[in-house]
Amino acid sequence: MLTPEEFKIKADSLISDNILDRLQPITRAIIERDNFVCDVHCHFFDVKTVNIKYFLKRTIRQKLGLENANENLNYLNLGEEEYDIDALTNQEFDDEAQWKAFEDEIVFVENRKKEIADERGLESFSDAFKSSKILRLKNPKEVYDFYLDNFSLNQYDAFGFDKKDLLVTVLPMDMETGWQVKLRKPLKEQMAELKEICKEVPMIPYFPAHPARTDLYEYFLEAFDPATSFFGVKIYPGLGYLPSDHRLYPIYEICEKKGIPVLTHCGGEAVTQNKKKINVFRRKEEVQVEGERIVQVSQQCNEPEEWSFVLADFPNLKLNLGHFGGVGAWEKIRDGKESERINDIEALMQKYPNVYADFSFNVIETSIFDAFKDALDKKPIFSERALFGSDFWVVCPNGNLKKAQETFFNKMGDHLDALVYRNIRNYLVG
Repeated sequence: MLTPEEFKIKADSLISDNILDRLQPITRAIIERDNFVCDVHCHFFDVKTVNIKYFLKRTIRQKLGLENANENLNYLNLGEEEYDIDALTNQEFDDEAQWKAFEDEIVFVENRKKEIADERGLESFSDAFKSSKILRLKNPKEVYDFYLDNFSLNQYDAFGFDKKDLLVTVLPMDMETGWQVKLRKPLKEQMAELKEICKEVPMIPYFPAHPARTDLYEYFLEAFDPATSFFGVKIYPGLGYLPSDHRLYPIYEICEKKGIPVLTHCGGEAVTQNKKKINVFRRKEEVQVEGERIVQVSQQCNEPEEWSFVLADFPNLKLNLGHFGGVGAWEKIRDGKESERINDIEALMQKYPNVYADFSFNVIETSIFDAFKDALDKKPIFSERALFGSDFWVVCPNGNLKKAQETFFNKMGDHLDALVYRNIRNYLVG
């Protein structure tokens, strides 16, 4: 394995100082034409890149509560308590037979969805199962095509987006390390597949960096091979680490030097690590994070304030705080209350020149649009640094994404061009 110093030497020589060199020709041409719109926060998971546990935690289990719906349901009848799902972590991986049984349950429930919805008053039942359809697509290109046909910016001709090029940032997730599971499509295979797809469609791929991965630096160098380079770095602290973990510092150093954008999860805690007490690193100091519930531990790791340690050491790092604090933070603003997360994000933006925040996932919650628009109107730093992202496909179970996005675009008025183009351009290649 490479030492941090060996890694930095190799990365420095491998990665071009020209940001555009990290883009495949089809994407670079769009940037150079400079007539595009961009969704800066997307996921194109397919049936082999997530496991059953992820699907249950993030989608079905969260929305349906079918614990007593039918005695034949072994997965979809799990209750709401976190421990109910822990049994799945004991499996080394989800094999084909398990997935077949899981999909059979989905089909069974889909066939009874009207009956179950009537019984249980589940208004969002059909929305939850949109992800079950997506999940059964075979590869990220099929998922991308589904997104393109149903939810992409190009679908909104009322705003002229259909007349512009479309760019999409794609964000894999290192669940192998974060959850210590084996996937049917390992991360190395996912990366290779994305490299091939990016030759054909204008995707901007991000490398998922988890500090506990033993071959993290080797993976990074493979991802940023100049022939088929990734473009940015994805950080997901809620999977059990702090962003200032010293093992990530060599990567931040290269990112700052080469203008590689970083995107971090900074919102809700629907996807978490699995313990109520964890030991993590803040820089090189080992600290303990604990809570009464698992989600509280991940919430602490996701706090924007934790990035103050990183930015103090890398003040010119290009950083996108994904989800802009999350729906809950903006609900506080909507209700006339203070949000510590929003205040911390604003403080980081004021202090550091390259800190941005995308509104992804939040675009499904129409009740907070006025609060966000008001913040853009009153705070120039927000209007200059806010980005549009959908959080497809993660957001799909939570409502009608196509309709919600249209409402969002109508609401944003004069800020719309900055959200879908100007600010994103500055973040990516400015």
